[in-house]
Amino acid sequence: IKMKIKGFEDYSIYEDGRVINKHGRIMKCQLNKDGYKRIALWKDSKPKTFFLHRLLAINFIPNPENKYSVDHENRDPLDNSLENLRWATREEQNANRGGIWEYPITKGSLSKNNKNNYRYRWHEDKIPMWKHFKTLELAQAFEIEHLKTYELQIK
Repeated sequence: IKMKIKGFEDYSIYEDGRVINKHGRIMKCQLNKDGYKRIALWKDSKPKTFFLHRLLAINFIPNPENKYSVDHENRDPLDNSLENLRWATREEQNANRGGIWEYPITKGSLSKNNKNNYRYRWHEDKIPMWKHFKTLELAQAFEIEHLKTYELQIK
């Protein structure tokens, strides 16, 4: 599913976190120092930077209680799947601490860049890691092996 981004109608966002501009180009995200994806959208010749998980929640997740922040339920800042995001109060977020850094290796995130290459990102001992691939098949094979390692540590 694709939706126009509220307040930035020159951009669309997909449920998987891809953001497309009015020319059909995929916008690049940057990782901040804490490992969260950030993206800059332009309006009236001025950039505004957003957390990707917040854009996803604003556009896809109902917020009937008007909660302010968006929480990663598994605490992995790279896991921006809608199933992992929820609107939360500060108290709810604080109660959900621990998660991601309980284990040395986090789940990862697969993305495509503008040069038709693929990148897989994850964290090891709180350090952002990434690996580039020329084909989607190679990237997906790496992702499967990485997820096996992740699953082994949480058992």
